[in-house]
Amino acid sequence: MKMNTVAGVLLLFLLGGLTPSPAAADVCDNIKQVAATLPKNTSSSPVHFATTIFGQAPDVIYALALCRGDVLNDTACGECVANTFDKVLSQTPPPEQKCYAGAYDYGSAGPCMVVYSVNDILARSNNTSVPNGDDEPFSKWNVKNFTGDADDVGRIVGLKQELLLETVQRAAAAEPKRFATGVMDSGTTFPPVYSLAQCTPDLSTGDCQACLRRLLGTVNSTMALRMGAQIHVIRCYFRYETYVFYDSQPMLRVGPSSPPAPAPNPAAVAKHKRRMSKLWAIPIVAVPLAAAAFLCFLFYSPWFRRYRKGRAMRLQAGSRRTQHLQGDEELVWDGKNSEFTVFDFEQVLVATDHFSEENKLGQGGFGAVYKGQFPDGLQIAVKRLASHSGQGFTEFKNEVQLIAKLQHRNLVRLLGCCSQEEEKILVYEYLPNKSLDFFVFDESRRALMDWSKLLVIIEGIAHGLLYLHKHSRLRVIHRDLKPSNILLDGEMNPKISDFGLAKIFSSNNTDRNTTQRVVGTYGYMAPEYASEGIFSIKSDVFSFGVLVLEILSGKRNSGSQQCGGFINLIGYAWQLWEEERWIELVDASLFPKSHSADMMRCINIALLCVQENADDRPTMADVVSMLSSETTTILAEPKQPAYFNVRVGNEEGSTTATEACSINDMTVSVLYSLAQCTPDLSAGDFLACFRWIMGMVNDTVFVRNGGRILVLRCNVRFETFLFYDGAPMKRITSSSGPQASPVPAPTTNTRPGIKPWVIPLIVAPPLAIVAFCFIFYCRWKRRRYRKGNLRLRRKRANKFQGGDEVDWEMEAELSEFSVFDFHQILEATNNFSEENKLGEGGFGPVYKGQFPEGIEIAVKRLASHSGEGFIEFKNEVQLIAKLHHTNLVRLLGCCFQGEEKILVYEYLPNKSLDFFIFDENRKSLLDWNRRLAIIEGIAEGLLYLHKHLRLRVIHRDLKPSNILLDSELNPKISDFGLAKIFSSNNTEESTTRSGCGYMAPVYASEGLFSIKSDVFSFGVLVIEILSGKRNSSTHDCGDFINILGYVSFLAHK
Repeated sequence: MKMNTVAGVLLLFLLGGLTPSPAAADVCDNIKQVAATLPKNTSSSPVHFATTIFGQAPDVIYALALCRGDVLNDTACGECVANTFDKVLSQTPPPEQKCYAGAYDYGSAGPCMVVYSVNDILARSNNTSVPNGDDEPFSKWNVKNFTGDADDVGRIVGLKQELLLETVQRAAAAEPKRFATGVMDSGTTFPPVYSLAQCTPDLSTGDCQACLRRLLGTVNSTMALRMGAQIHVIRCYFRYETYVFYDSQPMLRVGPSSPPAPAPNPAAVAKHKRRMSKLWAIPIVAVPLAAAAFLCFLFYSPWFRRYRKGRAMRLQAGSRRTQHLQGDEELVWDGKNSEFTVFDFEQVLVATDHFSEENKLGQGGFGAVYKGQFPDGLQIAVKRLASHSGQGFTEFKNEVQLIAKLQHRNLVRLLGCCSQEEEKILVYEYLPNKSLDFFVFDESRRALMDWSKLLVIIEGIAHGLLYLHKHSRLRVIHRDLKPSNILLDGEMNPKISDFGLAKIFSSNNTDRNTTQRVVGTYGYMAPEYASEGIFSIKSDVFSFGVLVLEILSGKRNSGSQQCGGFINLIGYAWQLWEEERWIELVDASLFPKSHSADMMRCINIALLCVQENADDRPTMADVVSMLSSETTTILAEPKQPAYFNVRVGNEEGSTTATEACSINDMTVSVLYSLAQCTPDLSAGDFLACFRWIMGMVNDTVFVRNGGRILVLRCNVRFETFLFYDGAPMKRITSSSGPQASPVPAPTTNTRPGIKPWVIPLIVAPPLAIVAFCFIFYCRWKRRRYRKGNLRLRRKRANKFQGGDEVDWEMEAELSEFSVFDFHQILEATNNFSEENKLGEGGFGPVYKGQFPEGIEIAVKRLASHSGEGFIEFKNEVQLIAKLHHTNLVRLLGCCFQGEEKILVYEYLPNKSLDFFIFDENRKSLLDWNRRLAIIEGIAEGLLYLHKHLRLRVIHRDLKPSNILLDSELNPKISDFGLAKIFSSNNTEESTTRSGCGYMAPVYASEGLFSIKSDVFSFGVLVIEILSGKRNSSTHDCGDFINILGYVSFLAHK
């Protein structure tokens, strides 16, 4: 039985066939208990909302109460809920029933809502049904329609729909009550329309908006003509009428667009001409403007000359590049100490043949990419930022600042940039084999890649991500990992590119972060990021898992054909894995089956990476370990992946997207859309179906640049590319549609006798002059004090050893490296006092220092009498400035003045490893877990030097005193004075320099060294860490001269 009241909405539900019984009586008693307690709970709530569960199964009553948002008085709210219960309980049920088992009452006894039911209406906070479980909202309509001229009625209906949408959006965003009201003033004889929307306060913004939009979807083209309506479900409702039905001022106002201005009459035109004949205002305006222009010229001319001169010097210095490092060739000293160059726009134009179409390689997220070549033959890839991209400059800065600091063989190398007016350009190394998608999604080119090459690519991507997540000092989350962003060099080695959307963290805070701006690529985004904006390193892990599945299958995740009815590859892969038919996922070109165990292992790892719960996904360190371990190692069984249950609809004529749908916060120039329903639907039913679909789209989905929603009778799709045949039927420009009109502000009368237009013309030029002078003064002050700023430093060094003169300019935005003044170093170290002395290095003492702002440093002062010290100084500066790893010591800067050559490092409070392991008291502070972490950290640092750095480095002096420990006892390899640098895999050389007791035999006897020399030193180091004894010491080693012989004896004993 249902009953509708006139004043409000009252729905009553029976017990579903129950006959009078003790159980039925218990239900009725529980309802009365709820009616006695819920009013007080509701009135005492700050948002006038309460829920309750009362009774024992199977007679449990679930209830909630909510007062309308404009009810401010607690007593009035409580009385309304109590009166509503009284009215509901006063309703007489049928003879065979004791009471109604469920009720929904809104407004029948006042401005409040009461709902109770024997069904669990509180189970889901986004419950959008009514108490009997019916999915259809309850609606009540005014029987009268808007009438009049068809065009006028259409305009009024459009304004009303705009009002309802604005009200819904305002209510969803209004915390904490989720309540909003509005009014639409037509500006004609039509009456105004008043609106109200409200959700229960426990709904999130997205859930509230989805709930209310679903209700809006029920307003089809026929019902839109009605002059009033109420539409309700448990958690939300909206109402509109042509009269005021709430007790507050409207929160928003929607009005018609301004009417066209009337044509001026002849008398007004004549009067205007007389006013314009008064020429006395011209000097008042012209003189200040001329003065402003003259001042601009005076200030700008010398600045521009200095700028051009400085720019030429920078370009000349920046053009020096290290060419083909071979064997023991010394690096040419370059004051820039970087492979990064600021190019002139003309250079880029010539290199790319004026960005010709023949040189175009593709389109990136924020602009086109072109191939180019400099006159010296160096090939480059030029990413030209789209000038119309409003957000592109942010990504441009992000990419420059980030990639210039990263050094890894699996990350693309940024050679330089160019910024001139609207042109913002990134210059990368050119990789001839384009991107990964060029191969894996093309049948003919895919045959060129066997399983061994694909496995190397998978491992390379994993190592690159591991460096970003763990080993780089700046922890980085890429957020847009996909095949088109994996470039391949001449040997098919992968390099991760496109860091425009990356997030940088200076600490370990990469576990859980939230953003309101969801960016990335649909199909590669983790579910928690796409739906809630939550991202972490596990977001990249998810993208990596998708990438591996695509590499193995040769299919795209989004819109893959032949995926067994699934709309994405993840669901298809999961189904095959569950049915133990995973081999069907692997592309046929990768057979024979001799590698099937490795393939199965990679699919297992990929499914672990795409698990729905982020906490269940492995880290990239785990992934690298699983990829490199033996195939006999048992991997964990993956849990249910994200998006696995999304399937393609069966309706005819539907199309499937074949490209991933980019998400970059709607920074697109053209968006194409398509909507279609089955032809048997009426216009009203079509509109209702379409609005119901749009009701499922929340704010997160609205920022996507592509997507598709399908139901049985209709579907909607939008993309940034043309995906249908034929011209668009309707074109909408980017100009904004009708906006909510603010309440007009009161007008003020100007002083009689003063022309209103004269005042701004007189005031504006002097204000512009003052503002310009102030800005220029600030810039002048900033440039004057820039020399003393530790973050931005420009320094000219003269009388460098050998007669060299170096112009060294570093900016903290592109580097953490600074050139310090010798007086700063003297002040920081208290004139190199003995109290500040930390120890003696290979080529000079090391001092502790502190800058005035509190930054602690370690200062290595090169001994002036050391004939070879200058070479080691150059070597260490050039090398460490390019290294970026958590297990390598960080070089903050250097200082050279006369004979003084100084290196400034980060200060590590726990000194070096030998300070602990060779001291009886302090070694007890290092338990086994800490020692193991130190050993692993040193190993990871060496692996980076030997394999993952673009310039291969052999340290040649690895020993405990060169392993520094930070405040958390994390190890950092230091002292690169003896290191050798190689640009290829030719990491063997001949010379003899190292610490006694740590030199490999072939190095000590013949001077031959290689990466295995560092491996020998690492082995000695591990034995010393475990034993607490020095290798060169003979105590406690029996008859052996060193600990190596003693350990070998014990091992064979």
